Amino acid sequence: MTAILLYPKENLRTMPSQQQETYKVMKSLCVYCGSRPGKDPAFEEAAIAVGKEAARRGCRIVYGGGKMGLMGATAGAARDAGGDVFGVIPDFLVELEGILEGVDHKIVDTMHGAKC
Repeated sequence: MTAILLYPKENLRTMPSQQQETYKVMKSLCVYCGSRPGKDPAFEEAAIAVGKEAARRGCRIVYGGGKMGLMGATAGAARDAGGDVFGVIPDFLVELEGILEGVDHKIVDTMHGAKC
């Protein structure tokens, strides 16, 4: 049995080798959540915390590409914490939402292309 964890790589080195073999480090985390922050500030706080923690653990954020809402908050927090971020966004949303600066992006023709 293999567990896939968002786990700091350095912690695996301190585990007994037999235990290390049962873990794989999650390399990327796909973020699919609101393009708006929502009414409760706790949602945005949680999104920022996820982004910061993913960066701390060396886990890349893959997300919808825009700079707005919870996805933008998560990606921005990961970027600001030195993490690797990759956005995929349809070209019609580039004008509406804008692209988060300082992260790699792929602009696709359609929403279907963004989800593939």
